[in-house]
Amino acid sequence: MSGILWPNVVAFMIGVLSSVAANWLASSAIFTRGRRLSILGTWGEYVVESINHQYSLGMIYYDRRKAMYRFDGTNFRNNGERYCHWETVTSYIDADARRFFYIFSAQLEGELDKTFYGFGVLNLAIESGRIIPVDGHYASTNVQDKILSHSMFRMDQFVYNRSEGGSKIIRAIESIRKLRSH
Repeated sequence: MSGILWPNVVAFMIGVLSSVAANWLASSAIFTRGRRLSILGTWGEYVVESINHQYSLGMIYYDRRKAMYRFDGTNFRNNGERYCHWETVTSYIDADARRFFYIFSAQLEGELDKTFYGFGVLNLAIESGRIIPVDGHYASTNVQDKILSHSMFRMDQFVYNRSEGGSKIIRAIESIRKLRSH
């Protein structure tokens, strides 16, 4: 009996290792015409048309358990207080069209018994040979009944933490916006 079991265990282990390797390659090295998709990390957003909550900090990461990229984050009131949190429900990256599509659920700060849903699109562009998010837009059932556009800034100096306030983040985003406008 043990002679029959051993080849099955070896085949199983090879299958597991192959799956792990394939997932790692898919999550960390998607290429489009020789350019590396470089979206993982912490990103700041600025939403011009938003009323009193123009700033967000989110994190793009690969969730191996769900086999998808996630963009989860927190939106802040202009005074730095947390406004809402969003989490990706599902996503799709069209590397050829350079777009990251995602559906998210959102909860307002202090109202965790209500969930709102929306969709977002991150536009990707080539910068220094890598494909990165540059801006995007979203619509949510809890925000102003229209599609809102936003800019994006790499902010890996921050570690995304859902419970932190946004004063430092807002100052950093404003500083980056001023540098880009000159």
